[in-house]
Amino acid sequence: MRRRARLAWFAHSLWKAGNRWCKHECVDLSAAFAYFTLQSIFPLLLISLAVVASIFGRNESLETVLSAVNSLLPPSAVGLVDSTFRGLVAQGFGAGLFGVVVLLLTASNAFLTLQRGADRLWEDWSPLPRQPAPFSLQAVQFIRSRLEAFLIVLIVALLIAVQQLVVGFRQLPVELLDGLRLWVPGLVDFTQAGQISQFGQFILPTTVLSLFALMLQRVLPSRRVPLKPLIPGSILIGFALTILNSILSLSLISLGNRFQAYGVIGGVLVLTLWVWLIGVILYYGQCLSVELALRVRPRQPGDPNPVLV
Repeated sequence: MRRRARLAWFAHSLWKAGNRWCKHECVDLSAAFAYFTLQSIFPLLLISLAVVASIFGRNESLETVLSAVNSLLPPSAVGLVDSTFRGLVAQGFGAGLFGVVVLLLTASNAFLTLQRGADRLWEDWSPLPRQPAPFSLQAVQFIRSRLEAFLIVLIVALLIAVQQLVVGFRQLPVELLDGLRLWVPGLVDFTQAGQISQFGQFILPTTVLSLFALMLQRVLPSRRVPLKPLIPGSILIGFALTILNSILSLSLISLGNRFQAYGVIGGVLVLTLWVWLIGVILYYGQCLSVELALRVRPRQPGDPNPVLV
């Protein structure tokens, strides 16, 4: 009975999250996220190139960044991203102080869009003050939000580098594998059979995406939010994004073929649709986190800033 009651309680939370998702017009918020992501994606790639180049060297960094990003994009948008990114690198975009400023401003637009959406969703938990803040405080908040956004961008760039390091472990020398076979005879046979690979193709991406979603939900709101209610929403986001990448990619391939006659515009349309779907998932996961926070610890009237547990 208790398990059934918990399932009913969680199902009702999912329903309430859907109502909140519709109430705050998250479809439009996802569209804004897709628009600003198109502005941010190429500056993000350039920053990733700089980070990866400092680790692997200039010669291999370009292919490293492209291979990591292309594995996440729908196939119809790979050509657009590849050609545009190579053109930006060939032109030396991002060199000098002006280029650094442009990268700082444009690469963080998508994050700031998510932050404004998160503030809207968490308004019922802890409303922000309605009185306009002094100009000095607004300037500090603007600089702080930009620094936080750029920090997230750097973390994404580091994740690309870490992904390449993990991929490098697959290319271990034969001598090392022979040595492992002497110490643990069944280890190499187990890994070569593909059992770890089949298990990791779903669990590992889901875990990484869930942790990244948890970090995003923690830093996005401009107010303090409880941590525990964020965990189910983060797991849901990670699971849904993994499913999106593995199942819906086939549909996007078919859709991309229909837009081939449009050339570059077709790639932009498919890429925009892909990012919009990601935004839909992110905002629904945040709505679930808000509902769980309100149901576990409802906000008391007259207490705009409750103590977090």
